[in-house]
Amino acid sequence: GRVFSWNTALQYHIWDVLWPAVEFNYNYFSGGERGGMHQAFVTPEIIFGRFHIVDRLKLIVGAGYQIAVMPSPTVPKPLTPMYKNNFILTTRFAF
Repeated sequence: GRVFSWNTALQYHIWDVLWPAVEFNYNYFSGGERGGMHQAFVTPEIIFGRFHIVDRLKLIVGAGYQIAVMPSPTVPKPLTPMYKNNFILTTRFAF
């Protein structure tokens, strides 16, 4: 099957290196084993970043906790989420 995804993030910039954020992820499954199902997550996160490495290269790191909000984690199979809650770590290099 296919997965159609939508992602929206709300960020706020504090000082030079602190970016608290809340991210919303929505996935719709078309066809396949999960055809017609959907799942949504809310992820509060904190991002530290744009640390200068060399020349124009900068490092960004972050962490968050992804929470499944749709369908409810208590829904019986086969409608259970692909996964429920999950820690997220991210590393990015900007240039």
